[in-house]
Amino acid sequence: LSQYIHQWIYQFLNVNADYNNKNIDTSDFDMKISSILSDIELGVIHGINITNPYKIKIINSDIILSKHAKRINAINCIYHDNYLIGHNTDWVGFLKSIDYNKINLKKYNIKIIGAGGASRAIIYSLQKLGISNFTIYNRTKTELIVNEVRYKILGLDEFNNINSGNIFLI
Repeated sequence: LSQYIHQWIYQFLNVNADYNNKNIDTSDFDMKISSILSDIELGVIHGINITNPYKIKIINSDIILSKHAKRINAINCIYHDNYLIGHNTDWVGFLKSIDYNKINLKKYNIKIIGAGGASRAIIYSLQKLGISNFTIYNRTKTELIVNEVRYKILGLDEFNNINSGNIFLI
């Protein structure tokens, strides 16, 4: 939906810009992303946004991470300003949606499903709100570090959705 949303925004704001989707298969990710990053550096394109499953995979030594992106360890946009900058705006969007809808997350037992880039941004947002009453579930049991805090990830087989007072973030 990004293409349609951005085109609408450009039209609404009377901005002369174009936004296109580029589908990248995981098998040729390295080659294609290298070409795209080169186009950003050359000014052929002004920036990109990244969706799953690439928010973590795209991070490399050619990209300087912003302060928040370093803490989240996932990026959702890249632009050029003397060098390639990887940034994460997912956490801000999440906080704004919580604030706009006046949701008090402190009263819920939060269950986060997934451990990818978007989940990391949500965890970072929860940290910013001082909320620690959440559990992370994923296909693979592992650990996750967000903002220097280590979290244990439970398997989906351990997920129990019958408890009252839960809110689910996917």
